[in-house]
Amino acid sequence: MPGQKRNELLTGTERERLINRRDMGDAKKRAANDSRAKKKLAAWADNLRDVELILEIRVKNFRRVSGDINDPVSWQTSPGRPANDLDIARSALLATVLGGVGQFLGADNPVIRAVKLSKIYADPVLRERMSEEEKQSAERCINAMKDVYDVDLEDVYAPVT
Repeated sequence: MPGQKRNELLTGTERERLINRRDMGDAKKRAANDSRAKKKLAAWADNLRDVELILEIRVKNFRRVSGDINDPVSWQTSPGRPANDLDIARSALLATVLGGVGQFLGADNPVIRAVKLSKIYADPVLRERMSEEEKQSAERCINAMKDVYDVDLEDVYAPVT
């Protein structure tokens, strides 16, 4: 039986048991597998600070963004300075790539939600159902991505017709 690959969180057996956990008859084996998976996830989450440190080096001066989703003007970085387009675009890119891992980007990071709002904003029908604050947050995220990465999220998320 092959061992766990270094870059994989779970072994093949652990993954299979989690996928098919309802079919497992042995409650002790299921509980042991669940426990191992939870411990591995906790260890992985503990390493997220290391990922942030690497990003600070790799993505020069990466900083978390915090603030009220309904007040994009108030968004700021962790050191307390107003968030600029580069800060917002980096957070938006990481939120997209990492699937919005809130613990990494900061649970209070409004950009995670703004990325989701920009998906809604791209659809003209759904845009009409958004509050003005939600539209402003989506626009701030969309504009930052355009200015920094020359990526138009409205085109990326536009509904397929």
